[in-house]
Amino acid sequence: MSPSKGHDVGDGVDVPDTVSAISDHIEEAYTKETTHDAVFGEVTEDGPNYRNLGWLGTSVLMMKTQIGLGVLSIPSTFDTLGIIPGSICLCVIAAMTTWSDYEIGVFKLNHREVYSIDDAGWLMFGRIGREFLGVAFVLYYIFVAGSGMLGTSIGLNAVSMHGTCTAVFVVVAFLLGFICASIRTLGKVSWLAWVGLFFILSAIFTLTIAVGLQDRPSTAPAEGFWKSDYKLTNTPSFAEAVSAVSALVFAFSGTAGFFSIASEMRDPRLYARSTLICQAIVTSVYLTIGCVVYYYCGSYVASPALGSAGILLKKVCYGLALPGLVVTETIMIHIPAKYVFVRLMRDSRHLTANTVTHWSVWLGCSFTVSLIAYLIASGIPIFNGLVSLIGALLAEAIKQIRAEIFDEKVLENCQYTSTFNKDMIRGMGHARAPFTYDAWKSPEVLAKISQVAEIDLDEDRLLSDADLPAVAWHYDSFPFVCVTMLSDCTGMGTAVVLQGRYIKHQALKALGGRERISMVTCFRPKSPFVKDETVLYTEYRLGILEERIRAKLKSERQRQIAQRPFNIPDVRSFLQEQKEFLESMLEEMIELD
Repeated sequence: MSPSKGHDVGDGVDVPDTVSAISDHIEEAYTKETTHDAVFGEVTEDGPNYRNLGWLGTSVLMMKTQIGLGVLSIPSTFDTLGIIPGSICLCVIAAMTTWSDYEIGVFKLNHREVYSIDDAGWLMFGRIGREFLGVAFVLYYIFVAGSGMLGTSIGLNAVSMHGTCTAVFVVVAFLLGFICASIRTLGKVSWLAWVGLFFILSAIFTLTIAVGLQDRPSTAPAEGFWKSDYKLTNTPSFAEAVSAVSALVFAFSGTAGFFSIASEMRDPRLYARSTLICQAIVTSVYLTIGCVVYYYCGSYVASPALGSAGILLKKVCYGLALPGLVVTETIMIHIPAKYVFVRLMRDSRHLTANTVTHWSVWLGCSFTVSLIAYLIASGIPIFNGLVSLIGALLAEAIKQIRAEIFDEKVLENCQYTSTFNKDMIRGMGHARAPFTYDAWKSPEVLAKISQVAEIDLDEDRLLSDADLPAVAWHYDSFPFVCVTMLSDCTGMGTAVVLQGRYIKHQALKALGGRERISMVTCFRPKSPFVKDETVLYTEYRLGILEERIRAKLKSERQRQIAQRPFNIPDVRSFLQEQKEFLESMLEEMIELD
């Protein structure tokens, strides 16, 4: 044995050098002390390092759990409350949630064994508290993850130039979410959060700048003088105010996941710094978006606000937001999957070791959460649209519409009979049914119906429908129709949006009721350049042609002002398109003998 390594003793046992031995023992003791965690146990080099999240990465993760496209609903809440009350409510809610977020860090420092909100429930309420909060926590994040998948699929659909089914895009979102969420530590996920936050903020501020530069929001009247009708204060009803405040509360609803984020910090003592940075930036972004977008759009602000900037900017913003949407669903899948994984593997060496059991359980958790979120997202395209529409037409609104329909003057002047239906109400107008008239012209209702139809719609501009045959309603001679049940429809759907020409429909008698009262409202695509495949009336066709010519004329005038050269191929292409449009009209118009 070399003298530098030690020396021999009489019994033949090697004794290590004293200095080397002391150094090795100190290093081993220090390593064990710094890698032991009250939640994850012994963290070794052959497994993931769950305690590797810096304070700056923590701030970014916190911001990304809160800032998403949902922020674009804030301008509509300001429309309900007014700029000043809306800003005050937002700041008060921000202060309350900031205090709550801060207390999570204090609680974590005092109880290092706490990983998630269910552990806090155990300390406060015992087993019942743990199970209740644990189930609620997982379900909440799974539903938000499903919403994130739907958001990603809608973004892909918005920027797509072909007619791929939305269901396919949901599958793509599911795969992207599962793959990215399977990254095992938040320390590595935080790098994705940086990317997602950058792109989502780019989309949001692009929209904000766009509404400030454009002449008017896309939902405002296209002709005539227009000025924003924003309000510093407003007088909403109690239900409207509660709904608006709830939307603001939801915008700060990332708090539940902060327990898990704090548990993976290298130094939890820096949690307060991360929280204050997160809340300051989030609140500033919310105030900026809410005030600026509402100031320029007024009551014509869409919800979400992407609809206020028009179709082109909507595509641009969704394109910028796509990476952020993917990261949102990634975080929303990762957090509940990690919660289930830690609870299953806690106090086991498989929690922090690269064993087959570790990988099998972890991938199983992330896949299961992703799959459930996907199943939810697959149902949301119909469910969410109908719920939004039902929310826009509450029970009180239905009662008011029924009251106007059954008014004596309406029944006396607007009741018609045909072989198809013996009782029809038509041509009420604003004078006899002001609430019904204003409700269907409301930008909020129009935005919800457009969301269901997945295309920007506008009300049909026929001057009168009194002379149209009743079958037009039920065989869809209109581009889009919204059929709303005004009878008691407990256990049934309340409203549906249908596209013309392809679907025949009939409003059946409500279950358990003797009456069947349905209202049919007609809409057409807002853009005059949308491909037209419905059986339209001549007035509608000529109206489309007129709008196209006006749009082209405006473009040519702008070209002259900018001193750009005359584009002959472009004009020829435009004229050829209109020629084909007129020829298709001639083919559909058959003269009867």
